[in-house]
Amino acid sequence: MMNTKEAARKWECSIKTVTKLCADGVIPLAEKDERGRWIIPNECEKPPVSRFRLCYLMDMINQLKEGVVYKHIKWGISEKELVEGYKYLIENAMVSSFDVHQLEKELPKATVTSRGKALMERENKEGSSQRKFNINFKINTGVFSFETGYENTKGK
Repeated sequence: MMNTKEAARKWECSIKTVTKLCADGVIPLAEKDERGRWIIPNECEKPPVSRFRLCYLMDMINQLKEGVVYKHIKWGISEKELVEGYKYLIENAMVSSFDVHQLEKELPKATVTSRGKALMERENKEGSSQRKFNINFKINTGVFSFETGYENTKGK
């Protein structure tokens, strides 16, 4: 296990950045010890993008399922960041596994997991952006299924 100082050294960033990443829920395996200090498993990696951007990438999975055309999307980040962002989401069980080198083909088939949805809810609640993510939950009981959604309209 690493403390925030060790993670900061490993990830080449400040202790404040590591603390924020843990507090934001972006490092899912980070926990506080009995003294309230963050402890992080050694194998954890620094997220390649911010919590907001990770949520944006998960939201794009839903948008593609609704008919958005991959080629028309203005991602706002480099292709390397895009691939690294989706790899991070897969490695941390926030989205289903898929081939990140075939995003155009694979993303529409991917799904956001409950862990990913929880991060999106947290961003909606705590984030400073006016952009809020629509989080849809599909519930299948075997006999019937229904869909419910949540959209935070804070600031509207």
